[in-house]
Amino acid sequence: MLAQVEYAQWHPFDEREAIAVKQSLQDVGFLRQVHSVALIRACDLLPPRDVQSAKAYDLGNDLRLLELVIERGVQGVSQSLSELSWSRSDAIAMVMGSGNRTLVFTGPASLRAHILRPRTT
Repeated sequence: MLAQVEYAQWHPFDEREAIAVKQSLQDVGFLRQVHSVALIRACDLLPPRDVQSAKAYDLGNDLRLLELVIERGVQGVSQSLSELSWSRSDAIAMVMGSGNRTLVFTGPASLRAHILRPRTT
């Protein structure tokens, strides 16, 4: 799906769409775990067989967010961003989920600077 992002039909956010997406990302907890990201543009992706829908968001600075709706969610994915292990050495990816929504946050290694550390009391 990341390959689709390079050739996708991106569109800039209008104000109404940006507000709805920000609220949606706040509701699942993504915006409580990251900082210094912007909603620049979005695109729909062709989802794989087991995925109901897939969208990509350009968050600026080569950061991308994939939002996947998967009927039963993804087992083992929590509501906290956790790093995925993968073979690409030029980028990293983090994943989190809430219900049937799975978010994959990708970008260069500098992506780690956008992650807020969990508060401890």
